[in-house]
Amino acid sequence: MIKAIVMDMDGTLLDGTNHIRTETKQILIRMQQQGIRLVLASGRNYRRLLPYAKQLHMPEYGGYLIEFNGLCCCDLEKGSREAPGHLEPEQVNELFGYGKNLNCEIWALYDDGIYVYIPDQLYEIKRKLRVERNVSIDYPWTAGPCSWLDDLRDGYPDIHYIQSFEQIPQTIRKVNYLNDAQQTETYYNQVLDDLSGHYSIFRSSIRNIEIVAKDFDKGTMLKHLMVRNGWTADEIMIFGDAENDIPMFPLSHHSYAMGQAEQIVKQAAGHVTLSNDEQGIYEILKNQKSG
Repeated sequence: MIKAIVMDMDGTLLDGTNHIRTETKQILIRMQQQGIRLVLASGRNYRRLLPYAKQLHMPEYGGYLIEFNGLCCCDLEKGSREAPGHLEPEQVNELFGYGKNLNCEIWALYDDGIYVYIPDQLYEIKRKLRVERNVSIDYPWTAGPCSWLDDLRDGYPDIHYIQSFEQIPQTIRKVNYLNDAQQTETYYNQVLDDLSGHYSIFRSSIRNIEIVAKDFDKGTMLKHLMVRNGWTADEIMIFGDAENDIPMFPLSHHSYAMGQAEQIVKQAAGHVTLSNDEQGIYEILKNQKSG
C-alpha cells in the first residue's frame, strides 16, 4: 500500500513551461483523497514551492515540502518549518573564492533572496541577450537552469549583485555555480575532487552545481520524514530526473527516473518512466491503486 508520493519539481513534476499538466494534477489530488501524502522535494525554497503545493491542495491533505535539496522541511498542515541546514560564513567565503576562480556565476542563497556574483565576461553575454529579448530594465540578471537570464523573483524577491564575500551579511543556505552546459561539465569533476570532502555537491541541471553543508541532501530529509510518519521503503514512490534526486532512490522500492534523465540517474532508479513533458508521473500513477 502506497502512503506517500515524493516528487522532484523541475524536469519531473513540472513540464518544460514550469506547469503541472492537467492529468497529473488531477490524479495527484485524487491520490490525496485516498489518503496518500505528497512530498515535493526540490532545490527550490518555500516561496517557489508553495504555489504548486496549493494547486495540488497539499495544505489540506497534510503534504510536505523538502526545500533547498534537503536543508529545510515544511509541514504544510501544521504550518511549521524545520531549517537545520546552512553554511558557516567561512565556508561561504571559501566557496565564493573557489567559484571566482572558475569564472562562473555564483549564487549565495538564503530563504528569501540571493547574493549574485557575475564575472565581466558573463555580463557581456547577458547584455546581448537582454537586447535580443527586449526585456524590461528591472528584469533580473540572474541565470537559470536553461538560460543565461531567468526571472526568479517569485521565489527570491531580494536579489543583490555583489563583488565580494564581505557583502554577504547573513546566514546562507547553499551556494550555486552556474555556467553554460559545456563549462559546467568541464569543471564538475574538479569541484567534486576539491570540495566533496567538506560539502555535499549536486548537479541539479546541466548548467548548475549546488553546494550545501556536508551530509545534507534530499535523501537525508526524506529519511527523517519516513521515520516521523512510519513509512517503509515499500510504502513510498519517488520520482526524479537529476543527480540531486539520486540520494532518495535507495529509500524506496518504487523509484522512477524520468524519461529524459541522464543515464546516471536512470541507472540509480529502480524504474524509468516517460519524460516530464509526456507526464511520466501520471503514466505510473494511473494504474496505481491505493490500499
